[in-house]
Order: sequence, then C-alpha cells, then structure tokens
Amino acid sequence: MTPNSIDPKLLRAIDRIGARKASRFEWEVVSDLPWSDLSPFLKPAGGLAHDAPDPDDPGERLAVWRCEDGAALLESAEIPAHRPHVKVGRDALVLHRLDVASLASVLSERLGFVAHRPKGAPPLLTIGFVQNAGKRQAEVALFLPVADPYANALALGRLDPQQRRIVWTPTARWKRCAPAGTEVRDLESAMASAGKDHLVNVLAEMQETREGERTGAAIIHVKPGDRWEDVKISLSLDTGLMRVRIGERKGGISLLDRSGNPTNAATILGRVLAEQPPHWSNSFFPKKKGTDYRKAFQRFASDLQAWIPINDGHPFREDLSTHEHYARFQCEPLIHPTRSRDHQDE
Repeated sequence: MTPNSIDPKLLRAIDRIGARKASRFEWEVVSDLPWSDLSPFLKPAGGLAHDAPDPDDPGERLAVWRCEDGAALLESAEIPAHRPHVKVGRDALVLHRLDVASLASVLSERLGFVAHRPKGAPPLLTIGFVQNAGKRQAEVALFLPVADPYANALALGRLDPQQRRIVWTPTARWKRCAPAGTEVRDLESAMASAGKDHLVNVLAEMQETREGERTGAAIIHVKPGDRWEDVKISLSLDTGLMRVRIGERKGGISLLDRSGNPTNAATILGRVLAEQPPHWSNSFFPKKKGTDYRKAFQRFASDLQAWIPINDGHPFREDLSTHEHYARFQCEPLIHPTRSRDHQDE
C-alpha cells in the first residue's frame, strides 16, 4: 500500500478501533497489515499500552509485563494461561490514533473533493467540501466510531436529509443507522470501485434530486432524439430513491415523504418493477382503493414525464383490451437491502 492508496484492511481496522488510541501492535494485529502500510495514516498519541489483543484471537486481551531489557511480555490473564506469552519491543506498545488529516488528503485525491483541516469531534468530522462550478458547496464528512455505541447511533440518526453533506463511513454496516434520504456512503465499497464515486458526480445527483423534489422539474438531462426505450429506471426499497439513466447520464429523486414513508409514487413504481413484464393494473388493489390508485397512477405518469421530459409520448403503453399499462422504459430489478449489510455484526 502506497501513501496514495488505501487498503480495505485499513478501513476495516478503522471501523473496529475508530477514534480511540491503540498500540502499534494492536493496529497491526487488527488490520493484518505491516507497519509500513499503516504508519502514513497514524500518529503517536502519547503513552504506552497496558494491554493488547491476542494475535491469534483478537477478541481476547493480553496483559503487558515490562522486562528489564526494555522489551515487554504479552501474557494471558487466565490461570492457567490460554496461550504462550508473546515478546514484543517497546515500540510496539506506543499508542497511536488515526491521522484524520492524512486519510482525508488521500481520500480527496481518490474521490475528488477539496480537503481541509478536520473540524468537529468524533464520531462525525468534517474533512472537506465538494462544489460544482457556480453552485453551493456540500460538506464532506467522515464518520469515525467512538467507544460509546449510543453516541455513534445518535450522530448518524440525527443527520438531516436536507443538509448538503456527504458522509463517509469506514464500512457499510453503519449506513442503516442514517435516516432515509441522507447521502451516506461507505469507503470500503468506494475503494473497491475506483473512480465510480467521484464526488462532483454525487453532488450533481444530489442537486438533481433536491431540485426535482422542490419544483417537479427535470431530474436528468434529456437530449433531442431520446426515447422512452432508452431510459433505465430502478428503485431502492431501503432509501426510496428512484434512479434514472439514459446512457451515461444519471439522475434521481426520493419517493419518500417528509416522515420517511413511501409515497403513492413509490408504491406504484415498486409494483410496476416487481411485475413481469413491468406493468400497472388497477386490479392490483381492492375496489375500495382502486379509484384512488387509478388517480395516483395518472399523477405518477404525469410526474414521470416532468422528471424525464422526453418528447416521445406517454411513458406507458396501454393495452385497450385489458386497460393495463406497460412500461415503455427499461426496468431494472428492485434494489433490496443486502443481507450482508443487515448482518455485518454477526
């Protein structure tokens, strides 16, 4: 690992150690990385460790016993000892913490934002900003776990979906703690997909989504000659975000209300995408709700034309014999919350 790259193992170690001080030995054990790969991202925090993780079982802790020669023995506190002692040098016990400024500098080059001196306090630090030409800035923040799990959950749970901020977590397991509609992404996934999370593009998507929510305006740039058959639409069930693609162009809009609940548009689009072939029928709902949903479908189709202003007729083709409406656009599978994200802690 060079100073301009970030190994996913380091991100997983940051996820476990977070903002606390830990010995050089602990950082090496938890990350399974050599010190040469860790040292660019850590800084001495003062003092020596009084215990350390078992290198063969990081969940177990070993007590530190100093030797006259300056070295130390890491020994099991159990009687009898659950493992032989480990001898380490004094340097291995020096406490270090994450150098957030160094990490932000590398991330800024990789993700395309302007880094500045970290501001705030863990678990949420502002590390920079991103800005489109002529547009307002959006903060770039880093979530750095602390020892108190309540403080971690509170910091993420209080994120405001309306605030112009992109929050990065070390791994994906924290994302489910944030409210729907917030822009929270994980570094481990971003590092595995180099170049796909350039923050200027993320900011553009955020602006399109917010503008579409406020005004009913277009959420994606449409060119002459575009047809509904060129449009690809997907829906994330956990965030309520409808994403739209036409070639390399992208846009999106939240289909959740201010309380974070699915709107009629989300229900209708979700049902359309779940059908094979993708279509809408008033018979999907009981007669008592059928009239309401028929009107809601008409509003949704009208909104779809405003969000994606293609001059190519209606986004649905009606089968006059059955009065069912078939999508002319391409439908991508519903995006379900992944099991790995829901069970990261297991």
